[in-house]
Amino acid sequence: MGKICIVVRLAFCLLLLSSWLTGGLQSGVEVRAPWKALKRIDPPYPEYLKKQGIEGKVLLTVRVDRKGRVVFTSVMKNLHPELDELAQEAVRQWIFEPFVHEGEPIPVTGFVSLVFFNEEPSEVVPESGPELPLSDTLRKILDSGAEYSEKLAASGLFYVCNEKINETKWDCVVKESWLIMGDRMNMKDNEVVIAKHKYPALEGKHRSAQLYDYQIINIEGKAEERRISIGENQKAARHREIGPPYSIKPVFVPAWLLNRERHDTYAYTMQKEENIFGKKAVVVEIRPRSGVKGDIKRGKIWLEKSSLRILKAEIETSFMPGFEETNHECSEYHFRARFTTTHLYSFEKNGILFPTRSDVRIEYTGGSLQNQNALKLKASITYGSYRFFTGGTESAFQGIKKINPERVRSPKTMP
Repeated sequence: MGKICIVVRLAFCLLLLSSWLTGGLQSGVEVRAPWKALKRIDPPYPEYLKKQGIEGKVLLTVRVDRKGRVVFTSVMKNLHPELDELAQEAVRQWIFEPFVHEGEPIPVTGFVSLVFFNEEPSEVVPESGPELPLSDTLRKILDSGAEYSEKLAASGLFYVCNEKINETKWDCVVKESWLIMGDRMNMKDNEVVIAKHKYPALEGKHRSAQLYDYQIINIEGKAEERRISIGENQKAARHREIGPPYSIKPVFVPAWLLNRERHDTYAYTMQKEENIFGKKAVVVEIRPRSGVKGDIKRGKIWLEKSSLRILKAEIETSFMPGFEETNHECSEYHFRARFTTTHLYSFEKNGILFPTRSDVRIEYTGGSLQNQNALKLKASITYGSYRFFTGGTESAFQGIKKINPERVRSPKTMP
């Protein structure tokens, strides 16, 4: 933010900024915005949240273009995940009176406050799911899924395969805008303070394609990935061992979510059945119980109904190894990173379904990002040309550390 603030007289505007401009009280929501909204839609206030006594303020950063259209919102002060999202969905539809500086409309950034309040006494309603005991059916599904996931994880040491990564990522750049200041001390009516404002944005799309020979090995009881680069951007590459660009280990994901040690840590709920690869799948949603800390924020598992083998898994985390650039940007610009990986399992060997595809998404939230869809990276990873160990110590190709399957202990699969 620049040190010099510019006072702009808005002769045409009827803004009296002795306080925030206050909207009407509709649906238990009070709206305060720093400049005039020509079109305003108030967010709904779900009854079940009222009954739970969830009330308070959501503070949004709002960026408006030269025509008064909202081009970006970000939560500066959160209240509840659903109310935060409802507030943003409503404000994104607003249209403001264009902000004029030196006779020309300019893009500006300001803050919109939405206060959710309930005038009636609240009922204490426990949230469904986390504290409810598991049904017998769900308990059997989790036990069978855990047993199968352990077999899948143990099998990860006994094959090599090709791994192809198609990646798109965006650079984080710094841009400038105008920021409306809320304080009008010693100012006349219809005047407002604005200042130059620097903010980060995600721009500059980069694409790449990589091909590796991929293997998981056991080093002192811990599973480690080894890769040999064999292709880059559709060109053959010299065979060389490299560090992992991603450390998602799809063979271990089901075990991270269904391991028996986690059954008392996570809340499991049954969802509506779906079809995956033409097969009926039982769907289980997984979330950490109240008060449980960790990198895993949520998960979802699709199990084949007839055999309870894993067909698909999805996991959202707040941290993923190997992304130093992401960690640096989050620290510098006060972002929060959301890592989402989705894994498909359809290559069958000895009754076990191995990974055939993984999708990775990294999204930034918080801070003052320009982009509404703050997508930092997306990648599609496909696995093929599986080669399994049939005995002895032979690896499927030269350059990867050889192991003896009979002497290898089960790896530590938990993150």
